[in-house]
Amino acid sequence: MQPIAQIFTVISILVFFIFIVMKIRKGVMDYKYALVWICLGLVTLIFSVFPASFAFIARKIQIAMPLNLLFFLGILVCLAFIFTLITSLSKLKRKFYILTQKNAILDKTVNELTYKIDRLEEINGGVE
Repeated sequence: MQPIAQIFTVISILVFFIFIVMKIRKGVMDYKYALVWICLGLVTLIFSVFPASFAFIARKIQIAMPLNLLFFLGILVCLAFIFTLITSLSKLKRKFYILTQKNAILDKTVNELTYKIDRLEEINGGVE
């Protein structure tokens, strides 16, 4: 890798880290997702500073070209991230379903109590 490309990659990753920290401070991103992105950024930073280590790993696990290893790891990371998002979405869907049911029960209770209050007011209004 050319030195200019390495410098550009390092600066890009540092800007990315600043972006992630800003998102965490604003409360836009959860820590568990930010941790994944920070870990990916650190791995990318290590491989951009030491590109020969990536080629060495590709040779050791008998992958012909380091680029093939990069694509393979990228696909694995995407699949893992999609799985995590689907799991979180399923939990939120379940919580939303329960919350909707509780809201309906509370709404029914409020309507029943309002009806009883109205009836009591009618009865008390006629007595006075």
